[in-house]
Amino acid sequence: MVDILQFAELVEPCRRSLDPLSSQFPLDHDRVSYDPDPGDGMDFGIGGDHFDTAGEEPSSAEEWYEGAGTCYSQDGTTFLDIFNADEFANSNYLSTMLKNYEAVPRCSPRDQAGNRDPVECLESLFSNPLFHDKLDFVPRRVYTTAAQVLHVYLEWLMGDFAWDIQNQLPRGATILGTVLSSDKTNITTMTGARVAHPLLLGLANIRMCTRTKLSSGAFLLTALLPIPQYLHPNQQMRGMLEDRLIHECLVIVLKPLMIAAEIGIMMSDPVGNICHCYMPLAAYIVDTPEACMLTWQNFSIHHGIISQLVNIKADPNKLKAFFEACTEYWLNGVHTPFWMYWLYADPSVFLTLESLHHWHNKFWDHNLHWCLVAVGALELDFRFSILQPITGYRHFSCGILKLKQVTARVHCDVQCYIIGLIAGTAPRHFVTAICALMDVQYMAQSPSPDDDLLTSIDQSLLIYHQNKDLELMQSITASMRKVGALIQWSADATKHAHISEIKDPTRHTNNNDYDPQICHHLDRLEKLWRFEIATMLKSHVVDPGTETEDEGGEEEGTACDEEEPTDP
Repeated sequence: MVDILQFAELVEPCRRSLDPLSSQFPLDHDRVSYDPDPGDGMDFGIGGDHFDTAGEEPSSAEEWYEGAGTCYSQDGTTFLDIFNADEFANSNYLSTMLKNYEAVPRCSPRDQAGNRDPVECLESLFSNPLFHDKLDFVPRRVYTTAAQVLHVYLEWLMGDFAWDIQNQLPRGATILGTVLSSDKTNITTMTGARVAHPLLLGLANIRMCTRTKLSSGAFLLTALLPIPQYLHPNQQMRGMLEDRLIHECLVIVLKPLMIAAEIGIMMSDPVGNICHCYMPLAAYIVDTPEACMLTWQNFSIHHGIISQLVNIKADPNKLKAFFEACTEYWLNGVHTPFWMYWLYADPSVFLTLESLHHWHNKFWDHNLHWCLVAVGALELDFRFSILQPITGYRHFSCGILKLKQVTARVHCDVQCYIIGLIAGTAPRHFVTAICALMDVQYMAQSPSPDDDLLTSIDQSLLIYHQNKDLELMQSITASMRKVGALIQWSADATKHAHISEIKDPTRHTNNNDYDPQICHHLDRLEKLWRFEIATMLKSHVVDPGTETEDEGGEEEGTACDEEEPTDP
């Protein structure tokens, strides 16, 4: 691999402030601090990014990857640079801006199929001015004490996987972790039975407390995957053909990211510093059926799947024979998975346990049913109904068997009572197993797991396996060490993104040709949003040379200085 340092002259980063009122304050413009949000409740004293630590020794409780995230130039294009270069930027008529499709800085346009360039989508997130103080660039290892005994796994860049990838990249490279999510969702209400299959894209470098906020807009619609209707009489063959088509579409849509993960690409951060960026696949947020479609049933390691695919000698074009050969290895019949072409992509890493489906939904579908069998359905339902109402907890006055609308919130509420209700009635070993399993689920949702917590999770899993002959969730601690806290890969944020990216635009269509109308509506909303951000930033920029020297001007400037800078 070619080292880009021999072709580029290293530049000491000179951070241009994004704060529109910063020109009025005597700040150090040569550096900027990316301190964590003090209100997110997860401040470990980890301050700054790679520009903030330039020329400084890292703290004894932190170990930063040396030589990563180098700035090669300060001449990158920022959000406001694109806006100022536009000929319509000073127009007062928003209609003129909307008519001119190129009038507002935006992400890549969609083609006729509704697809967008994923590299430009990722660059749009990377250069978003609203995320300028919410981005991390350099892999690091954080410890709870100066002795560096307990490793904390919080963000994706704090995991071992990002550190290992950085070891394989040229010196000075910047890792931009790609987060994908796909799930079928209904786009019509009551009638129509129309379903969409959106592919969402996010950036793992955005800090967890920001990326998981439902209103942050950290996920973009990249493509609408097809939902075909096959005529093959065999249902298994239809399922295999659909899985193959999805993988082929993912290869086509994500090809630019696969190239960027191999050779890298130059990108500008929110303040115009140019970095040499590589884009490995950090996580793919899916439910269980979608995960089985993306890989195979056993979730084996990457090299194990490849070796088993090589051992299959049947012709992939002969569907029945190939499917029967794949059945012996518990494969789903996809002969060319999309991740085979993506450097550093490993299904055992990017497919993590997801709290909404693998914990809460699994509890309702399996653990609760075990309890109903062990205790008795009527007995357990009666125990739920006579519980004393407690403020802050849901009261099931009619039990749980007659619930008609069960959501993930109900799953969480039932989990709060289940151990106490089965104690004294179910067998002792069964209660011990369920209690250990609940401990694992609660500890695995920690936003800041460390080695001590991971040891406790392994011990609880061992207790569960000793009391119940069923092997479950063996990959929890391994995934946390590789990709950070598992709670950040929850499907809550992506499912909420379906509302803003798919369902709301559908309501503005004429119920015909949904895909192009959804894309057109999203394009207009994005231009409006970017126009609002650009004009807000531009309207607050004050030229220091225009300040007056009279007394009235000084008083006005002083009053402005006392105002708190507003975050656009």
